[in-house]
Amino acid sequence: MKKISKTYRLSEAALEAIEGRDRMKYRTANEFVEQKILEGREEADVRRVLDELHILKKEIGEIKSRLPDGNRNPMTERSGDYGLPNF
Repeated sequence: MKKISKTYRLSEAALEAIEGRDRMKYRTANEFVEQKILEGREEADVRRVLDELHILKKEIGEIKSRLPDGNRNPMTERSGDYGLPNF
């Protein structure tokens, strides 16, 4: 990836975080800032996927509640600790 030089104004708290970085892990301030920005982007993606998963689970539950009991697959419903199907 091509590196581009830009200048940003940061708060004192942000500068303290940069200066207090683990210098063994992040040799330069640029490495630290870039990694933290990219981590934030990944966390946002994970949150979006989890939100979508929650919606899908809710929709599946609604669909299951509309099914008559006779349409459920007995092989997927387990009983007890033995994992035996309910018949």
